[in-house]
Amino acid sequence: MKKAFDVKVGDTIIYKSGYKVITSEVVAKPIDDEERPNFKIGRVDLANGEYITRGSIIYDSEEEAKQAIRESIQNEIDREEETIEYHQTILKGLKVLFETL
Repeated sequence: MKKAFDVKVGDTIIYKSGYKVITSEVVAKPIDDEERPNFKIGRVDLANGEYITRGSIIYDSEEEAKQAIRESIQNEIDREEETIEYHQTILKGLKVLFETL
C-alpha cells in the first residue's frame, strides 16, 4: 500500500472505491470532455474515466485492497453493534421509568 504521488502515465494501479476494488491505467488527460475538479494535492486521471487525488491510497494487489475493505466493514459492524447496545440500554431505562410513573 502506498500513496498515488509517484504514479506515472501508463502505470496500472489498484485502488478501492467504496466497497469495490478497481484496476485501471493512469492516462495523461481525461478520456472525455467532462468537467473535473482540480485539487491542490493534484489529480490522477484514469483510463476507466474516473480519477483519484495524488494523496489516495493505491494497493500492491487486489487481495491487499480486499483486506482493507474487510477491515473497514468490520469496523463499521463493530460501531453499529455498539450503537445498538447503547440504544437498547436507554430503551430499558425508559421502560423502567415508564412503569414507575
